[in-house]
Formats: sequence, structure tokens, C-alpha cells
Amino acid sequence: MKKVAEIRPVKRLYICGRDEAGPRLFYPNSLRLFHASANVQNGSAVEFELHPARRRIDGYVFVTLVPQKDAPQVRPGGGRKAASFDWTGRKVCVKLGFSDVCGMLSVLRGEAAEVGDGRGLLHDSKDATTVIYFSQGKDRPGTFALCLSRKLKSGGDPVRLRFAFSPSEALGLRLLLEQALFPMTFGFAAEGTGSFRQETPEATAFVDEPGESPGEPLF
Repeated sequence: MKKVAEIRPVKRLYICGRDEAGPRLFYPNSLRLFHASANVQNGSAVEFELHPARRRIDGYVFVTLVPQKDAPQVRPGGGRKAASFDWTGRKVCVKLGFSDVCGMLSVLRGEAAEVGDGRGLLHDSKDATTVIYFSQGKDRPGTFALCLSRKLKSGGDPVRLRFAFSPSEALGLRLLLEQALFPMTFGFAAEGTGSFRQETPEATAFVDEPGESPGEPLF
């Protein structure tokens, strides 16, 4: 309990496992970027969530791409209503594994123009087929475009969404993905030790699906 008191100024810490060193902690935050447009069809938002490796389970970066739902509006009296985005409806989600992240980094570092030599990265599951396209911007240097295309095997039209990263956003994304590779592969270090360990069977967090509880909050 003394360790908890020492880190009390940090308000969002969650237990993700226990071992002889005590509880291990992580920050359940994500990166969200929003690009709103007066034309709703041109707006979109993207979210990146890091899920570190667990014992015998590889880590990944969970990406959600969503369309814009409503356009910004000017309210009577001069107020302004921000645009909204459809996080619960027509969206595309995908898990980026080690090879996927390395492919995106090769584009962000200027070593490749597109992932998969322009063919994209194919993710196939029992329910759907998703293709990840990530490329350098052709019209503006330093920009990058992410496109996710998903088609259900039960039928229906494919869902295709796109998000364009500005040069500054692309720089931040590159730095984050570079830092994500280590915990994706080896997990987090056990608190109070010098060795890096993955979660124990008693772990209570790092859920695989979005929307589930990430564990018990300490504060």
C-alpha cells in the first residue's frame, strides 16, 4: 500500500497483473485524431490503442477509423457546435501486429512509398476481410494517408474509410509506433525489478476487445 501512496498524484493507473514485485501498472489511454470538414463525407477520425504482449500472446496496436457524422454548426448568438464522429456505427477496426507496424514505419521513415508494395496489408478473419493501405501523400510532401477497407463475408457493400495525417501528426505517429514495438513484443517490466516480464496468469487487464473494462482503478 505504501507504493500506491507514493504514486497517488497519478490519477489513471490500473492493475494489469501481479507477481513477487507487487502490482504492475499501465496507462489506459489512446491517441485520437480528428479531421472535421464542412462536407461530412470528407471528415474522419482515427484512434490508436497500444495492447502490450502478454504471456504467450503477441501484443498489437488496435486502430479504429470512423467517419464524420455531423458538420460543425454555428449556433444562434455566435456559439459554435463542434462536428461529431460515428464511433459506434459505420467504423473499421483492425489489429496491427509487429510486421504491420514495421511496414507503416518504413513508409513514415521514407524507406517505402506504400505498405505491401501498393497492394496493402491483408487481414482475413472468419467474419470479414480487411485491407490496410498506408502511403506517402502524393500532393503534399510530408503527409501520409491511411485507408481501411473492410468487407463482411456475409455479404453487403464494403466499408472504406480514409484519414490523412499532416506532417506534424505523422511525426508524432512515427515516434509513438517506434516506442510501441518493444512492449508489443516483450510486454512491460515488472514494477521494482530490472527485468522485462509479460503478464502473469493472474493479470486482470489488457483486454483484447474495445469496450471491456481494463481492470480495477487504483484511485
